[in-house]
Amino acid sequence: MIKTIARNAYGFRNPESQRRVPGAAPPDASADDSRLVNTRIEMAPACPAGLNSRFDVICHPHEDVQVQIDDLKAQAQALRAAGNTPKQIARALGVPRAKITSLVRGIPASRPNRTPSTPTPLIGCWITRQWSNGLTIQDRPADWIDDDDLPPLAPGAGLPSIAVVRAHDDTDVSICGYLVDTYCLGVKNALPPNMINRRQLSDFLADFFAAYAAGALPAPLELAQDLVFGAVDYARGLGFDPHRDFSLAAGHLDAWQPPSRITFGRDGKPHFQQGPYDNPTRILRTLDGTVGPGNYHFTTIANHGP
Repeated sequence: MIKTIARNAYGFRNPESQRRVPGAAPPDASADDSRLVNTRIEMAPACPAGLNSRFDVICHPHEDVQVQIDDLKAQAQALRAAGNTPKQIARALGVPRAKITSLVRGIPASRPNRTPSTPTPLIGCWITRQWSNGLTIQDRPADWIDDDDLPPLAPGAGLPSIAVVRAHDDTDVSICGYLVDTYCLGVKNALPPNMINRRQLSDFLADFFAAYAAGALPAPLELAQDLVFGAVDYARGLGFDPHRDFSLAAGHLDAWQPPSRITFGRDGKPHFQQGPYDNPTRILRTLDGTVGPGNYHFTTIANHGP
């Protein structure tokens, strides 16, 4: 059932609205500020001189419509393969984003290298409670712990934060963080490697998870990998790319062996929960194009006005 409810009916303090991950840019649903590859688009030939002044007609290029569609698809897929987002491609080609999403579906984009060249020893991973709320997990390992009580849309449900800490040297550690929308948009925010003294780690983690009412839980690296990388792949299938800083933070997760054990979406179905930096009109239009109207849920912020 698709619904729109007021902000105060969320029932929890949205971590995304309370704070931003330290050192990271504002969250976005897609990485839309990278440079497009150089592309030249051939323009249709102009009508013969004087034709429009003599006849009340509209000129069309003399080519089959299917050829035009195939050419658009080829251009869109080439831009996608070069790493551009559907939003960037739509702007470059001057067509609706939903159309581009349907044309490039299944075309892999350039992705960050998931295997760091020189991985450093893992200090630990932590994840916020309610991370598994609404998710289905196949053959769940015993150490993938979470709260026993998982009421629908409880605080933290569908929007967990993960911190991954690795050794840097004898005195410092390197920290990366991820804000993950497990129901729809994937990685909404990412903290690139941050170097701090080991003695400051406890205070840093307390600040990192301060927007959540309950303390974070220790988590195995495999859980962090399946949750983060799996959510990225799920969101891409819906037409959304991860936050632009994800490529800088992905290496902290080390090599991942897909597929994820986790089935994403709330109870297996996309559910968009609007955050303060989201464009609901664009996101819902994209979902209409990828999964179709009525095949997803959403919760938006009601604008009551003055």
